[in-house]
Amino acid sequence: MVPGYNTNFTYRGQTYHAQTEDNGIGNPVVLTLLYHRGAILASRRTSYQDLLGKADFEQQLVALMRSQHKAIMSELLAGAYDSNGAAPTAGADTGESAGAAAATSARP
Repeated sequence: MVPGYNTNFTYRGQTYHAQTEDNGIGNPVVLTLLYHRGAILASRRTSYQDLLGKADFEQQLVALMRSQHKAIMSELLAGAYDSNGAAPTAGADTGESAGAAAATSARP
């Protein structure tokens, strides 16, 4: 298993928490959850079954986890969850907002 990511960040005066973890090769899925006030606001699951057995498996898995973690935060910062909490539509702008503050840590 690859260590996950945890990020607390502020958006529009509110604190949010993004958590990304590897479920392990027995269940090869990367899971990212976005929390607000302890409730799950959004989630994303991505299978990495196709990466198993590749020589650079761990590097590709780390890249997938990092990308998915950043994407869900970028969606929030772009306003994707502002109106109804629904996931963004395809092609939504995922650029980061200038006024966002973030603190990220990898779990040991």
